[in-house]
Amino acid sequence: SARWPVEWQDLPVDPHDEDDRCVAKLDVRAPSYPPVAVRNREHGTVLIGVTVNDEGQVVAGEVASSSGSRAIDIATVRQSRQWQFDVSTCLRSHSRHFRVIWIPVTFALPM
Repeated sequence: SARWPVEWQDLPVDPHDEDDRCVAKLDVRAPSYPPVAVRNREHGTVLIGVTVNDEGQVVAGEVASSSGSRAIDIATVRQSRQWQFDVSTCLRSHSRHFRVIWIPVTFALPM
């Protein structure tokens, strides 16, 4: 668990896109604040895109927008590999077996 606040911010979803409305966070733990980032007083928001399969498992994670801290970005990508999503209400289609979910994660240090 994070020693300082790490906040999740759900992106607005398109109510007309069934794939946007069907994904729920099942087991999504916030990444720990990297000690090197704490020592260097690094903070920011990283936007991560995770590719999720039909079982809700993350099969890939990548930084779409950096926090400005390599340590924070790496910690978020590493933690994302452990995440699990509930995709049970998603429409199944033969052409789409994976979906990408965009999650901003904010790391903030106390003043």
